[in-house]
Amino acid sequence: MQTKHKINQSLFIFGLMLFIFGAACPLVQAQILQTGKTFEREIGGAERHSYNVQLKKDEAYNLVVEQRGVDVVLRVYSPDGSLAADMDTPNGTQGDESLLFVPLVSGNYRIEIALLNIDAPKGKYFIKTVATRAATGTERGKAQLKNDLMTVVRALDDANNRGDKAAAMSLIADDYINASAAGGIFDKAIVLNEFPDSKEAGKIKATETYSNVRVRDYGETALLSFINDSQIQAGEQTLNDRFRVIQIYRRNNGKWQIAAQQSTLIKKVQDPPIVKLDPKVLSTYAGQYEIAPDVILNVESDGEKLLLFTKNEANKNAWYPMSENTFFYKGGAQRTIFVRDVNGKVTEAIHRSDDGQELKARKIK
Repeated sequence: MQTKHKINQSLFIFGLMLFIFGAACPLVQAQILQTGKTFEREIGGAERHSYNVQLKKDEAYNLVVEQRGVDVVLRVYSPDGSLAADMDTPNGTQGDESLLFVPLVSGNYRIEIALLNIDAPKGKYFIKTVATRAATGTERGKAQLKNDLMTVVRALDDANNRGDKAAAMSLIADDYINASAAGGIFDKAIVLNEFPDSKEAGKIKATETYSNVRVRDYGETALLSFINDSQIQAGEQTLNDRFRVIQIYRRNNGKWQIAAQQSTLIKKVQDPPIVKLDPKVLSTYAGQYEIAPDVILNVESDGEKLLLFTKNEANKNAWYPMSENTFFYKGGAQRTIFVRDVNGKVTEAIHRSDDGQELKARKIK
């Protein structure tokens, strides 16, 4: 059974056998998050801190969390339990995570705060701002656009699960083009040709969840970006995949249609074991490395791992030893390798990317 018709699966999900099963995460009992109240809490591992807030339609809710040694992600869940918004900016374990949310319906919403990486050390976060105000017209419009576009995404999922080709046809622009994660190009005709009938669709159960949704409004066109976690149940077999999807929408007679899509498979990487090194060895790697003129890689040691960053100290990335001279970034296939001369002095750092390409940086300090 092929699923090239499945647009948000990059049209080839049955060819990928990644058996990934999520672990249960402890959920700390929800508290009331009060406007204007600030406080600090410690969080670690798979903990999820949950807060309840009563929000009104078209009311802008602003939450700012200061990260104090932990990288957290903020999530908002609607009264029906669905994920309404989430935020994690690439600012490492220091600095603010700021979320502005405009609800389209009034009710009780749940705010969740969790670590981005459950293997990271414990740390603290500080609830810095909890405020509400009337949303601007622009903010309301953006919230409505996000809802409208995600409605199209879910309607296409529903059409696929029911084998309703007619419903799918109305959601896809006639000149639709898809650049899949495997490098293939598909148009509307190919998608519809591979669309399942109702009998086929009933044999397979597909569950899609979406996160990290972002929208850009360009008037009669719009851009939608999201992460799609998919689970396909086919008999006794279960397939799990994660994609970053970018879609371009065009308004046609007042209705949004998908005009183009590009998908990238997010691979789950198995981290190697962490090797414990002598802090004195780690300290020999600390210093500055020149990637190019005026482009400096800074390396620090905390006695257990290395912290790498370029300009912004708030964006320090933790790299863990897998051997005496090779370090890895958790969740990624990248490697940083340090080179010594015949006298044992560190002279160079080599960054090896996921695809094996290397970028060299000469140690200058």
